[in-house]
Amino acid sequence: MKISPVALCFTTPPLRPVARRLSSSRLYRICRINTAIAMRYNAHRKRFLRPIQIILSDHMSDKRLSEVCRSYLIQRKYLNYLEATWQFMTPDQRPHATFEGAGFLQQALAKNQGAVLISGHNFGFSRLVGPMLAEKGFQISRAGSLTDDIVRHRWGAEAPWEYIYLTKDPWGRVRALRQLTSALKKNRIVHLLVVNRRSGDQKTRVDFFGRDFFLDEGILKLIADLSAPVMPCFALCSGDGTLDIKIHAQLNNTADELSAGFTKLFSWYVKEFPEYVRFWKPLLNQKPHW
Repeated sequence: MKISPVALCFTTPPLRPVARRLSSSRLYRICRINTAIAMRYNAHRKRFLRPIQIILSDHMSDKRLSEVCRSYLIQRKYLNYLEATWQFMTPDQRPHATFEGAGFLQQALAKNQGAVLISGHNFGFSRLVGPMLAEKGFQISRAGSLTDDIVRHRWGAEAPWEYIYLTKDPWGRVRALRQLTSALKKNRIVHLLVVNRRSGDQKTRVDFFGRDFFLDEGILKLIADLSAPVMPCFALCSGDGTLDIKIHAQLNNTADELSAGFTKLFSWYVKEFPEYVRFWKPLLNQKPHW
């Protein structure tokens, strides 16, 4: 990730007194100003938007397409800023978050079986769900495919949540499954992201403006096998930089019903809020997964 001058203020010790004046709402305003300038004068940024324009141009008006492109650049830069500076921010500087559907999560935890939150990979602010829940005092375990050293570098060694590495190695997967099961037995929240794939089963097919892709069946089956309450969770952003985290009602736990329920909901989100999609180029180029 390239470090911008704004992020550099947070990450360079002599400049951190300057960064103390930058709240998340001010960061968001900087992103809006930067985007307005980039869309007007930056030719590279205009080329960067070409995949979005190719995919969406036949499905919405020019005005709506322009709004999606502008909002996409703002959200993308804002997320990058937050990820680069999170460990250096004070709690007061970090974004405020609203939790719609928090009652569903509380009801699940009341059963003392833990709870699983699932989000779409490379959509919205999903990577901040775990850190924001930890800020609210929840016991949370995040699972992902990044190695431990990358996670520590990005979020800091003292991050107040557990990270579970989902390695591709078969024995590593067994170890990760044990860690996930152990976390749920402790009545913790487990957050996982569902990867997108070029091919798959029809029951996980997402029709995204005429560009079909599929959700990872393997991770959905693993989630079903955990036998814990499972709730979809999506993280969007309001106009002042506040994170809007939406937790939905519990899905049925059989693999087929869980896959169908999450696929239907995720399909609605990506079409309703395309500005939060972060996989335009790999989708257009038909990469194996993203």
